[in-house]
Amino acid sequence: ITGASSGIGKALALRLFKEDCKVVLLARRIELLEELISQSVMTDNKVLAIKCNVSKKEDVVSAYKKIKEKFGGVDIAILNSGVCHTVTVKNYDSRFAEETFGANIFGIVYWVEQLLPEFVNKKEGIIAGVSSLADNRGFSGSGFYCASKAAASVYLEGLRVELKRYGINVI
Repeated sequence: ITGASSGIGKALALRLFKEDCKVVLLARRIELLEELISQSVMTDNKVLAIKCNVSKKEDVVSAYKKIKEKFGGVDIAILNSGVCHTVTVKNYDSRFAEETFGANIFGIVYWVEQLLPEFVNKKEGIIAGVSSLADNRGFSGSGFYCASKAAASVYLEGLRVELKRYGINVI
């Protein structure tokens, strides 16, 4: 689960802990992941926390290697990381676009790049990309966020069609 330190990612982690799944938690804030694990009854052989900024390809590549070493691979990838900045004419700065697209679209792209060879080889796997209802129109102060979520949704739709023939589900 990317973006597992808070919000939807944290809620999903807590639910999966109850199902006794092997879970990998990824986020920029490792201390929040460690706190989350300490509140669970998960054993070290069932959970792995990795500091990972999904907008940095080298972080994603490194994290994937750690996952392969510990668990041998991935069955379900929940690509949930997200960034949202309120950007108006008074604080307009392109770095907000870079950060938002970095996490919300390139974070998905970098993870898919790592997962595809494994999933195609075994002819199965699930990629669950978390987008937003904000993907269908622009909202004041949220242009970068809405655009990034639209890009993510359209990208995932294209993947869904292409990967179906390989037994890979994109949801």
